[in-house]
Amino acid sequence: MDCKKDKSVVIDIDGVCADFEKAFCEKYGWNNRHLVSLEERYLNREEEIREFVISPETYENLEIIENGKKLANFFHYEGYKVFLISARPANTHLVTFSWLKKHKIIFDFMHVGDKLNRIKILQPSFVVDDLLSVCEYVSDELNIPSFLIDYPWNQQKYLSGNIHRIRDFSEFLRIFSRIY
Repeated sequence: MDCKKDKSVVIDIDGVCADFEKAFCEKYGWNNRHLVSLEERYLNREEEIREFVISPETYENLEIIENGKKLANFFHYEGYKVFLISARPANTHLVTFSWLKKHKIIFDFMHVGDKLNRIKILQPSFVVDDLLSVCEYVSDELNIPSFLIDYPWNQQKYLSGNIHRIRDFSEFLRIFSRIY
């Protein structure tokens, strides 16, 4: 499928739609949130953190991020194909699908696993993510505009003109209507 001909958007799940960060911080603490790597936040607990990340149970009861749901539903109602993608382990596919349905997030396709490769294949019109590295990759390597959800771990650099930092849904609407 050549998605470039169709209007489509890739939206990350954790950090955009699901509050993985809150679940992680409630278990391990709120320190070092400026660091992207969870293992780097707590160097003495790497194995325990890896177990937390790969466990499907971790993802069952994450709180919804309402702005993420609004983004997905906005793109759907504007005629975009909505692709929800996460770097979660493959063994979380069923729990992720169930979680999305339970929270009534509208989407056309869901994928867990290699996020960057999937984005490269899909070639969407836009990407929404909380990781600066993902937004830089899609902007610089694939020439795809992106929306970066504002968090402590993505404040380090000046953003290129193809990456738009957003704090909430109303800010997204202002930027989107002005630029696109």
